[in-house]
Amino acid sequence: MNKGLYYFLQLLLAAILLAVGLLIEIRSTVTVEGAGVFLLAVPGAVIFLAMIIELFKIKTKTVWHHIPIYLVLTLLAEGAAIFYFKFNHFGPRIIVLFTVVILVTTAICEIFHYIHYVANKKPRII
Repeated sequence: MNKGLYYFLQLLLAAILLAVGLLIEIRSTVTVEGAGVFLLAVPGAVIFLAMIIELFKIKTKTVWHHIPIYLVLTLLAEGAAIFYFKFNHFGPRIIVLFTVVILVTTAICEIFHYIHYVANKKPRII
C-alpha cells in the first residue's frame, strides 16, 4: 500500500480527536471543565506529534524503543492539561480513567509506529 496513506490515516484520527474534544469543551455546558480536552484533544495532539516523530524516521534497534517516548509525551501533555485547567479532583476512578487514556494513547501511537516501520521496511530478496 501507499506509505502516504498511513500518514493520512494517522492525521485523520488526530484531527477527529482534536476537533471533537475541542467542540465538546467549547459547546457543551453539562460536562466537567476540561473533560473533552483530557479525554479526546490531548490524545489527538499526542497522536499528531507522534506522526511528526515518524516523519524524522529515527532509527532504533527495535520497534519497541519508541514506547517510552510516547508514554512520556502523553504524560507531559496530560500533565499540562491538568495544570492548565487546575484540575484537583483526584479520586480512584479519575486516576484509573487517566491511566487508561494514557495507556490507550501510547498503544495507538505504537501501533502507528509499527505500521510505518513495516511500510518503510525494504523487502528482502531470498
